[in-house]
Amino acid sequence: MRVALALVLCGLLAAHGTRRKSLSPDGAIAACVIGLLTFTNGNWGVSSTLLVFYLSSSRLTKYGHDRKVKLEDGHAEGGQRDAIQVFSNGFTGAALSALYIVTCSDSVRSFMEEVFQGKRLLADCDGQWRTMLLVAYVSHYACCNADTWSSELGILAKRPPRLITAPWRSVPPGTNGGVTLMGLSASLGGGLAVGATMALSFLAQSAFTPSIVATESGSQWSMVLFWVAVGGVTGVFGSVLDSVFGATLQMSLYDGDRKKVVDARKLRGRKKSDLRHISGVDVLDNNQVNFLSSLVTAVAAGMLYQLYVLSANT
Repeated sequence: MRVALALVLCGLLAAHGTRRKSLSPDGAIAACVIGLLTFTNGNWGVSSTLLVFYLSSSRLTKYGHDRKVKLEDGHAEGGQRDAIQVFSNGFTGAALSALYIVTCSDSVRSFMEEVFQGKRLLADCDGQWRTMLLVAYVSHYACCNADTWSSELGILAKRPPRLITAPWRSVPPGTNGGVTLMGLSASLGGGLAVGATMALSFLAQSAFTPSIVATESGSQWSMVLFWVAVGGVTGVFGSVLDSVFGATLQMSLYDGDRKKVVDARKLRGRKKSDLRHISGVDVLDNNQVNFLSSLVTAVAAGMLYQLYVLSANT
């Protein structure tokens, strides 16, 4: 039943994305794969977090589209996301959701024991392990959402951005690693939105199926504050980390004739010598930076939570 509902929801979102031109055809297929691994998770917060990220990022990508096209080279028509973009932002989250399903779903564990003739291949899924996976999951999407909000709103700021690795330098809008106060504020909002989504989902699910939701001891308000704090902190951290990677490992060039920042890997026949170098070296592209920053944020948050639990128990 859960798989059938997941397939229906994936189909609806893919159709919505292609109709609104927020997803390319291959992007819609990739979104279905990510969605299926997410919506089959029994935790409401896991599904809700993906929905909030998808819907808010799609809307903000379209916001100020005409101005973004003038400032940024390669801004997709209608803000469409292709399969590579979808996987770079969703693969880690989908992998964490799949790991949660395999290790914490009673039905999956029972099925595996039947297949392997009663052998227990997995340790018990205790609250600490469950919460660590969710912390990593929330941190991943907090990073992705914060970076998207920061990028899509920060480029529209009236004041020129500053290079995050050299804040005394003003750089053109659209420069990888360029930050503004508006963008940093947006990153905080994006992270808080993800954290609040997880917290509210926990409250809603616990009201209907309290046995499914494993939370730390304490009041519901402390749980809400915990998830909101996780989202806010990891959102800003991930967005800043993304900017640092962009300023150092992505090459930003400026086309004086077209008056816009161009991608060093998409020069369309022009030579790099014809353009002004702003920052960075050509090691990663934007999708690789997004994947790396969200992965590092998720792993770091999960490890920090484990260290916190260990220190609290000693």
